[in-house]
Amino acid sequence: MFLGTFEPNLMPGSRIALPKKIRQELSGTRLVLTVSIGDEPCIYGFSEKMWDAVTAPELARPLFSDKNGRDLRRKIFSEA
Repeated sequence: MFLGTFEPNLMPGSRIALPKKIRQELSGTRLVLTVSIGDEPCIYGFSEKMWDAVTAPELARPLFSDKNGRDLRRKIFSEA
């Protein structure tokens, strides 16, 4: 788990340079990043396994009869 804040260093190509401490902690781990759904300006990071667990309930919601579910899925997955 990462706690704290840091000022992002944006690089060419819309890339974010992560601090060395975070890069070392990740050490080759693949992450899924997505933006917050609410008004908070933040990025969430999940391991692939955790991403599957977190998104499974959303994917189980009815696709055609649940407009709120469709909208939420669009937001979550389009920005991941």
